Amino acid sequence: MRDRALQITDEAPYFTYHSEPEWARVSLDGEEGVLHLCSADLSYDCPVFETQEVRFPAYLLFVSEKELHYWKTEEHRLYSERQSAERSAAAKQKEANERATYEALKRKFGQPQS
Repeated sequence: MRDRALQITDEAPYFTYHSEPEWARVSLDGEEGVLHLCSADLSYDCPVFETQEVRFPAYLLFVSEKELHYWKTEEHRLYSERQSAERSAAAKQKEANERATYEALKRKFGQPQS
């Protein structure tokens, strides 16, 4: 189950980094699967240990490879659409802010000279 959980969470929408996959463990919490990831950075005088918990639909642990592939493809498509919509909204907001700034400057200083 650990390998399947790592496979589920390595792409959209989770994008988890598995630095120490052998330390990962999986548990079930109702209808959710929970992947507990641990990592250690021992490169400095004071070692740093970190944990991360990733939740995903538990049924994915038990579906076929084909069904998992379809799910991952759909999730990636939805993630891409959300990212695109967020970028578009951010661009529109930036444009609206720039227009508001321009209008405020126009009111304050008058029309620009050609």
